[in-house]
Amino acid sequence: MIALETTALAATLPFAEGCKIERQTHLDLRDSAQSRALRRLFFASRSVTRPERLKAFQPAEIKYVAIVGGGLMGAGIAAASLAAGHRVTLLERDIENAEAGAARVEAIIAKDLASGRITDDKAQARRAAFAAGADYAAAADADIAIEAVFEDPEVKRAVFKQLSDVMSETALIATNTSYLDPNMISEGMPGPGRFLGLHFFSPANIMKLVEVVGTSVTTDQTLSTAFAFARGLGKIPVETGVCDGFIGNRILSAYRRQADYMVADGASPYAIDEAMRSLGMPMGPYELQDLTGLQISWANRKRQLAAGTWPGRYVDIADQLCEIGRQGRGSPAKKGWYDHTSGSGKQDPDVEVMVAAWRTEHGTGQQTFTTDEIVMRIMAAIVNEANLILEEGIATSETAVDIVWTEGYGFPKHLGGPMFWAEETGIDRMREAFAAIDAQSPGSWKAAGVFKG
Repeated sequence: MIALETTALAATLPFAEGCKIERQTHLDLRDSAQSRALRRLFFASRSVTRPERLKAFQPAEIKYVAIVGGGLMGAGIAAASLAAGHRVTLLERDIENAEAGAARVEAIIAKDLASGRITDDKAQARRAAFAAGADYAAAADADIAIEAVFEDPEVKRAVFKQLSDVMSETALIATNTSYLDPNMISEGMPGPGRFLGLHFFSPANIMKLVEVVGTSVTTDQTLSTAFAFARGLGKIPVETGVCDGFIGNRILSAYRRQADYMVADGASPYAIDEAMRSLGMPMGPYELQDLTGLQISWANRKRQLAAGTWPGRYVDIADQLCEIGRQGRGSPAKKGWYDHTSGSGKQDPDVEVMVAAWRTEHGTGQQTFTTDEIVMRIMAAIVNEANLILEEGIATSETAVDIVWTEGYGFPKHLGGPMFWAEETGIDRMREAFAAIDAQSPGSWKAAGVFKG
């Protein structure tokens, strides 16, 4: 809009006067928060992809990629690898599932061809470089294998064992786990230095972020190769240490917890979604759950509860939705927090009745929250968790956090990421918002150093 306005001035003002206004407009924009945010992200997206200590290592060449798991994630990783010029074999537990996975890969290729993103020659080349089957022996010559199966540690360990049995000890083996510890998955297997996590984001053929997760014994040579491989796919790899959810999903869990606390205490889930969209997020937390499937976070919550690691207050409204089959737009019911039976998601009075019943049972629901309070309290939870991650060494820098959340979770780039947004908002407002969520749910938040005192 500003470019259009300044262009119009060129046709209506004397040249010298128009140039003066254009220059001042340029200076104002250059010094704006949005300009600072975008410049920081530009340089961060380049620095985080090439960790300084790895520059001493020559990455191994990756030509042949094996992928285990032909679901949406595995098919997306396969399609991204084919687009980068790699030979790819997709492995499944049986031929029927292998054929289903191959069909998903073909659908991605066909869509790219139909949209004009690739030529017919490139489509044929990708098809020629692709195979699918159920025999792990096909991975024997692979330079890297990526496991993308169900988020169950024993299932993943079984896959790693089968890959280890047939692959060279110099070949990389990676798990695409979203939450689980790669140390546990690879424990006791030969060539421990070549195991790592490569957490792609769905859809993997489109999303640029990849979290690179080293185990306690992953070599820097392995990490160097993994970073180069991810960059070759056109991705933005970010190194993360090991914790539950790594950088992105650990912060997402805090985001969802605070949203659930406000729903429990009186806010509508639909008002929360609207508030986060007003910040610039493409969708709110409940719309996002409906998109990705409520069962994913439900499984993670059950795992944490069983392990005794769930932090503080527990709100099980989403669990109740899952138990009655409302697991998101992709579930058979086509319902989650919203009703998707007519195609687009609609607010559902049945959910509001369930929420009201939960509040009555637990004696909550008396609080009200403005749009600004919703945004500030959720951002306080996000920024607090991000600071804890930095204190623990899980993330290497504030900019790494900002890259993860802008590239993987849709945080508005013009706001620079959660950490940059917090700087612009000011520490006093952030501390006030954190104090509010701490008082709202006593004992549920561990304060980062910046929020103590």
